[in-house]
Amino acid sequence: MLSELKESGAEGRIQTPDTALGRITLSQTHILDGFITREQLAAELGKSIRTIDRWEVRRIGPPRVIVGRTILYRVESVRSWLQSCERHKGRGVTKTQRTTDCAAARRS
Repeated sequence: MLSELKESGAEGRIQTPDTALGRITLSQTHILDGFITREQLAAELGKSIRTIDRWEVRRIGPPRVIVGRTILYRVESVRSWLQSCERHKGRGVTKTQRTTDCAAARRS
C-alpha cells in the first residue's frame, strides 16, 4: 500500500474512500466554515480561555453552539455581539446600561 502511494505521488495526502475516488471536493467538506473554537475566540479578543469560560457561566459572552463537548462560536454572531458592546463617548451611562452583558464582559 505504501509503495503504491509513493508511486502515485500521494504519500503526503490522506486518502479516504471518497476523496480517493474524487467524489468530494474540499469546498464541500468544510461545514464548520464561519465557526471558531473557544481558543480561537480567546486569541482574537486577547482574553484568556478562563475569561471566556467565566463569560459562559455568567451568560454574558457571545452566543455559542455546543456540539457534544465542543463549544463553537459563529463568527457573525461574535461580530454582532461586539457591535452591541460598542459605546460612544459623551453619552451618560445609566444603571440599566451598566448591567448589560457587554458591560459585565468588560469587567471580566
